[in-house]
Amino acid sequence: MAKASGFCYINDIVIAILELLKYHERVLYIDIDVHHGDGVQEAFYFTDRVMTVSFHKYGNNFFPGTGSMYEIGAETGRYYSINVPLREGITDDDYYELVFKPVISTVMQYYRPKCIVLQCGADSLGGDRLGCFNLSIKGHGKCVSFVMEQNLPVLVVGGGGYTVKNVARCWTYETSLILNEQLSNDIPFHDYIEFFAPDCQLHPNLFNPKIENGNSRQTNHTRVSKSINISQNLIINNSNLTITFNLSTTSTTTTTIKTTTTTTTLPAITIPFLNATFYSSFNFTKPSLEIYNSLPICNFSITNNDTSIYKVNISQTLYSYNIIEEHHGKYLYPGGHYISKECQPEQRLALIICYRNREQHLKMFLDNIHPFLQKQQLDYTIFVINQNGNDQFNRAALFNVGYLEAMKLYSYDCFIFHDVDLLPEDLRNIYKCGDQPRHMSVAVDKFNYKLLYSTLFGGVTAFHLSDFIGTHGYPTVYWGWGGEDDDMYLRVVKKLKKSITRYPIEIARYKMIRTHDHTSGKANPHRHTILYSKYDYNLDGINTTNYTLHNIVFYKLFTLINVTLTEESFEHIRTRLHIKKKK
Repeated sequence: MAKASGFCYINDIVIAILELLKYHERVLYIDIDVHHGDGVQEAFYFTDRVMTVSFHKYGNNFFPGTGSMYEIGAETGRYYSINVPLREGITDDDYYELVFKPVISTVMQYYRPKCIVLQCGADSLGGDRLGCFNLSIKGHGKCVSFVMEQNLPVLVVGGGGYTVKNVARCWTYETSLILNEQLSNDIPFHDYIEFFAPDCQLHPNLFNPKIENGNSRQTNHTRVSKSINISQNLIINNSNLTITFNLSTTSTTTTTIKTTTTTTTLPAITIPFLNATFYSSFNFTKPSLEIYNSLPICNFSITNNDTSIYKVNISQTLYSYNIIEEHHGKYLYPGGHYISKECQPEQRLALIICYRNREQHLKMFLDNIHPFLQKQQLDYTIFVINQNGNDQFNRAALFNVGYLEAMKLYSYDCFIFHDVDLLPEDLRNIYKCGDQPRHMSVAVDKFNYKLLYSTLFGGVTAFHLSDFIGTHGYPTVYWGWGGEDDDMYLRVVKKLKKSITRYPIEIARYKMIRTHDHTSGKANPHRHTILYSKYDYNLDGINTTNYTLHNIVFYKLFTLINVTLTEESFEHIRTRLHIKKKK
């Protein structure tokens, strides 16, 4: 069950839904509180029997900080969580006509719930002491009326609301809508009439002119389109069809999350990895929950004082893929996915590598990293994100692609973003995510095992899922070499408001692979201008990651995600991020 949060110590809504599930096959939960319905979402994140839809303020560290549109559920519950993140100041017309009604209409069409639970938090009203929306009581009530029109059993519950007199007004009015009773606008005399002075009306003007509407029509349309797309995925999710990737096809899937730029459909492209086993038809393997839950928790710990036994013997022999598969592929599932059979791993790790024409590095990396991770008893998958085409390489954008595509396959909660030419030298360097983002590659042999500067945050970095979402992901504006790691450090410190951690320098040691098939990319001449501009990190990140997805291929040793990125000019970046020109 979800943990207590906010002012709640018992999640009564979750308890009610659990009771409803005894009698109803599918329950739809709708939340119009100004805060994200995180507790109910968390409780039912892995099931398709409850669909959660939340309309809420999101961004600028607004409590509880969750509710991104990318939180869509996982495993059996994938696509059964819908979040519509809004900005402050939204009004009746925008909220009901442009957002609530189209989203709920689509959800009803595709999910077909048997009953509905509606949470009517009144802190989304204008004038609320802790809220920041500008809804009227009638506008709020339109949502209730629309839900009642669905002719299903409905459980209506209260929620937030911190201007008490308006909470009383709102829930009185909405009770009348539920009961189909007409109420006068004049509040009758009673013992507490003074609290409703001076107007003593049911529908006072709650509009707060000091709060500007930060929700443009275009932005609302994009949010609704995203939510509708998630709803429509329910048909695919329920079909139980085997996912097939035909490597000779010319069809593509185009993924565009940005609102203004469209991508061009290109022929599907495959990368020839000679002698590498791949699977053209495959459903992503997940552990049997019954067996998984019966295992003890994995506890890979450092118990021996002889530190030499933890030193990794790095192989520098360049093997073909089929030989590497013989060495380390016995217990791998397709896609480079490993699950310990001896114990229950504490986390689910997505290890993400950016790639372009570095096959020698990749072979040596795979030959060394698989045994390293398996000894640590992890549940991990290796993702190789290949940037096709001749545009400048964008390492950070590819990391975002890896995150977005990985989350469609499995409920990962730990992400390690890894350069393909770095190999860990010590088993005590545990590939897990903690309460703070971790810089893993502290000491690299190329730099005499010294940390180059205190804010260095590149090479290998680890993020818990919530922390990565909290940073808004990697920046997408650094084309060519340099800038993105320092930008990400600033996001951790300034946006996430956390510090980074590191293992001791004698543990966080790495060897850099040196081959003759790679030359460093051209430095980005604008990297310092962008980095020091203090731009708003909400303007760039996960939600501005533009890519065309050509195919996903599940090799024995890794999952290949093959994409094309469309390069963005610096002038366009300057305009989009509101970076001022130097005088």
